[in-house]
Amino acid sequence: MFRFEEDTQFLVVYTGSRHATSDDYRDFIARWSARLAQTEHFGVIMVSEPHLHTEEDGDGREHEAEITRLINDFRRDYREQTTRLNLGFGRVYAAEIIENYFPDVTTWEQAQAGLDRYARYNWAIPGRGFAHLLEAKAWLREQISQTPVATTTETIPLKSSQRVGLFYGSSTGVTEMVAYQIRDAWAVLGMEPITPINIGEVKDLAVLLNYDCLILGTSTWNIGQLQDDWEIVFTQIDSLDFSGKQIALFGIGDQYAYPDNFIDAVGILGEKLVERGGGLIGFWDSDGYEFSESAALVEDRFMGLAIDDSRQPERTKARTQQWVAQIVQEFALQPA
Repeated sequence: MFRFEEDTQFLVVYTGSRHATSDDYRDFIARWSARLAQTEHFGVIMVSEPHLHTEEDGDGREHEAEITRLINDFRRDYREQTTRLNLGFGRVYAAEIIENYFPDVTTWEQAQAGLDRYARYNWAIPGRGFAHLLEAKAWLREQISQTPVATTTETIPLKSSQRVGLFYGSSTGVTEMVAYQIRDAWAVLGMEPITPINIGEVKDLAVLLNYDCLILGTSTWNIGQLQDDWEIVFTQIDSLDFSGKQIALFGIGDQYAYPDNFIDAVGILGEKLVERGGGLIGFWDSDGYEFSESAALVEDRFMGLAIDDSRQPERTKARTQQWVAQIVQEFALQPA
């Protein structure tokens, strides 16, 4: 059960020694939103305490889907306020967590980068990990004088002369990061500029039909489910005709934690788009991955680029660049 410590400068949540439940996160979000209503600046700190695993706890996944929904709803509803009022998001790890999960400088730096990306994507504030609560509080106090984090939200082109549209659904910022890597790799090849657009900002999926070619990205959440923003608009696909559209998919997953559902969301999205007349390109070899099953797998190839930035972050950029070069050829597009 979450425990809280609040003062004028900080909202601190202690995770406790059991797996978090959806009720824990409801309480956390209620306290956070209540603090935002006071319109005073404050920092948010989550203290991750070691879990005492018991048979009653199971694998901790019972509440995952609801927790994901709660976090995503909070991001959509409160991001403007968190940008203005929150100094940053600090995460304090117990010594044994650091020893088990971040045993060296490289893994610790990767964790820092991931936490910063997570905080910036969800709440447009910086994020950082710490070994001690006092360090986290000192860092947050320093943020008062810092320039606010710039958001990455783009204007959605309802009409466009561009041939290629790049859309992504992201819950922690990883899919967004890969989308921007795709944009950059695309530009290096001399192609017409493309703008990554968050599918969470798209109310009417008919905007996708403005493009001849589409690059669509999604992460896989919980047990083989679509990313939350894609899930919200998914039923709209049934009313759209993608005939004549070439579509390249990319997906983010965790092959070790979810070996039976690795990048399943790519398969869910891909099958639906094909059903509605779309043609998939950009199939990706499954060699170099360790997983058991994937709804995205077709004859030893994924329906699109597979990224595991949790377990293989060192391969993310190279894989992305190789895949972009591949789909440029398969789209049969010429440099601008």
